[in-house]
Amino acid sequence: MNATALVLQVGFVLKENIGFTREFEYQIPELIFADGHTVTNLGLKMSAIRTPLGLELDGIVSSDHIANCSRCLKELPTRINGPLIETFHYPAKQDEEFIITEGGEMDLGPLVRELLVVSEPSHILCQTDCQGLCATCGSNKNTENCDCESDNIDPRLAILKSLLDN
Repeated sequence: MNATALVLQVGFVLKENIGFTREFEYQIPELIFADGHTVTNLGLKMSAIRTPLGLELDGIVSSDHIANCSRCLKELPTRINGPLIETFHYPAKQDEEFIITEGGEMDLGPLVRELLVVSEPSHILCQTDCQGLCATCGSNKNTENCDCESDNIDPRLAILKSLLDN
């Protein structure tokens, strides 16, 4: 399914009085964004509140993601959860990033894509004591023993090593 699945018709909410709230909940098994980025098990749960500016969205976006351990690069399935708090403006103004069209359509695709990228954890470990990869041979120290010398010291810093030996 492509990202047009995230274009919502919200004209009926815009016709309501200020303060009107509508709950939305979606589960999409697979979604392909315009840039080719694919997410699986996308979950979107939000409230849309009618305001004088348009619609205020408040909720959570989540998706399954394959991340790599920061030390050994092992692939790890993770679940990304990100807060969804944004105003979609109506009527649309030229300088606003998120707008509702005259036809009452609100495109959540760019916002959801942005939230998922920003919510990705920056430092994931497969285990708290992950030993990472050998800097010399590249083997995974968690699963293999290598015979590489770990005492390779930059000659410019050798004097500092002598201080540790004393």
